[in-house]
Amino acid sequence: MACLIRLDNGQIFNISNKIDIIGRGSSASIFLDEDGVSRNHAEIFMMSGCVEVIDLNSRNGIKVNGNKVRKSFLNDGDKLNVGSVDLVFSNETVNSNQTINIANSTTKKEETAPPIHSSASGRFELQQIKPEESLLRINSISQNQLYLELLFKASLDFNNSEIKDRFKTVVYNYIQKNLTPTVCHVKFRDEVLCETPNDASQKASQEIFNATLTSGVAYLRKQSNSMQDGTSAISCPILDDDRNIHGIVYLESSELNYEIEDIMFVRAICALAAGVKGKASKVKTLPGISSQFHPDELLILGSSDAVIHLKTRIEELANEQTVMISGPPGTDRRVVGNNIHCMSNKAEKPYVFVDCSSLNPAVLHESLFGRAGISIGKFGQAKGGTLFLNRICCIDKQIQELIHLFIQTRSIIPLGESEPQAIDVDLVLGIRGRPEDAVKRGVLCENLLTDMKGKRIHIPYLRERQEDILEIADHYFKRFTKKYRKTGMILSEKSKETLTKYPWPGNDRELDLVMERAVLCCDHQELTPEYLTLPGVK
Repeated sequence: MACLIRLDNGQIFNISNKIDIIGRGSSASIFLDEDGVSRNHAEIFMMSGCVEVIDLNSRNGIKVNGNKVRKSFLNDGDKLNVGSVDLVFSNETVNSNQTINIANSTTKKEETAPPIHSSASGRFELQQIKPEESLLRINSISQNQLYLELLFKASLDFNNSEIKDRFKTVVYNYIQKNLTPTVCHVKFRDEVLCETPNDASQKASQEIFNATLTSGVAYLRKQSNSMQDGTSAISCPILDDDRNIHGIVYLESSELNYEIEDIMFVRAICALAAGVKGKASKVKTLPGISSQFHPDELLILGSSDAVIHLKTRIEELANEQTVMISGPPGTDRRVVGNNIHCMSNKAEKPYVFVDCSSLNPAVLHESLFGRAGISIGKFGQAKGGTLFLNRICCIDKQIQELIHLFIQTRSIIPLGESEPQAIDVDLVLGIRGRPEDAVKRGVLCENLLTDMKGKRIHIPYLRERQEDILEIADHYFKRFTKKYRKTGMILSEKSKETLTKYPWPGNDRELDLVMERAVLCCDHQELTPEYLTLPGVK
């Protein structure tokens, strides 16, 4: 647990796993009755041990450590400014009936401030990253799609190799190839597994190297802005879940100036492998990463208020037994369902996705609920995990009533059986358009809509989140220029203007297809509007 401490009077606000509203409105659980604070100013919540604060379009915004942000993860000692109120974030839970003597508290521990150290080769910023600091902090791997993909692949490689080889493979394939160090030194359980070049340990900064091995603190040594002629370094401990130190990864580069996301990537790689105890052990995935999905299958693009609300709803409903996802054609309900499963307490359990439009109506009952002694059906395949029935309106309403019965009783009746069989399955239903319209058309059982009261997620039209269009288009543009080996191609300003003005009736999927066709057909260095081939646009 964690808390916020108000600086002017020492008032304490403990943070729960639920979403807390910060403001001076009647619905605010963190009540700040001050000028400059909006009624619903911000929301703060904890997920997987990480605490995130998000501005709710407040009048005066929020700041973290003096920097205005829209959203940010909080680390121990961070100063949060909400309108005219200053608060300090703490990882410790404090009795909320007490207050803290502010004179004895500090907004940031002195030892965590990055000191400047002199060296023979210039001046450096030395930043400490303590073991308890979040891997998902802002500007870290959560913001870097390349690193996220590499971590996904690394988790698979770890599980398919011998224990000792795991570090050799990862150092070569993931750290050395992507961070290109001039010195790479890996020590694991008193054995040097990788050392490039020879005598790398003698070239390493012994002070940082030894400090990491004894304290478990990671260090990032950056060249200062005024001096760019020295070496940048990363020193990262190999820690297990109990924070026992098993070794170290040390990197130096005379060409690259390593950033915070680079050291967080190295930490994540070490965390994936450090807890391995035996040959048959499987590595744990990091929060938000599941071996069942490629990162693209979890990517929700955009940063508009609508997308922030969508992500918040996913987090709120992740552990509900039943959820309905609706959205217009061309919005990716499947990605939302994937995220729900990954954020649930069944993330490592089976996940079964079913497109109901592809099921054979003649054997629909057996396909879903199974047949005694012959098949287990889709519910049986998802036992203990999550079943996603997309396009639920494509199946007969009598079968929908059986799904309604499952929601009420958490049991199914396979063909050939007379008694219900209890089964532990979380159910996600996907529907194109709005459920109320489907009920009016007679293609959705009204009981299912009633079952979903308070458990619905709706994906908005792309035209309703216009500020996301260029961000999404840029993502697709980069993907397809890489896919079709058209490096150096740029998107013209007129093309960007055309993209933002078009209404996108086909939503995200239409934008995806338009960008792929445009990149494929364009033979010039600049992609101009004529390659976008949008209906009604010249």
